[in-house]
Amino acid sequence: MASPGLAFLAMVLAGFTLAPPESTDPGKRVESDSYTGPAEIARCITYNINKKMPNLRVRNRAGDTSDESIFLILSSLEPSPATFGVIRVDQAESGSHLTTWLPGSSLSAAPTEIAHRLIAGC
Repeated sequence: MASPGLAFLAMVLAGFTLAPPESTDPGKRVESDSYTGPAEIARCITYNINKKMPNLRVRNRAGDTSDESIFLILSSLEPSPATFGVIRVDQAESGSHLTTWLPGSSLSAAPTEIAHRLIAGC
């Protein structure tokens, strides 16, 4: 049985497969680590995105499992609301492990550049 957090992520990703694709590229994943705890880094990333990229809306969804995963769902507001990407924050031994998923339509630059811009300073 899948956890509710994983089920939520599957629903978000399924929304991309049901929408007419702009490209056949399924998107890019970027992995990174931080010494900051999951709750603190999620707040920091949300603050940074709201400040630096006001065209994006951030929704924070805590995982319902004991592993304390947090999902940050990024939606672009214009020209029409669409998911820009998802950042999963997991507890790690030394802080947090971040997995940033960006669909091909969100990639105006290299995936690692966009992912680092989203989490810069946290």
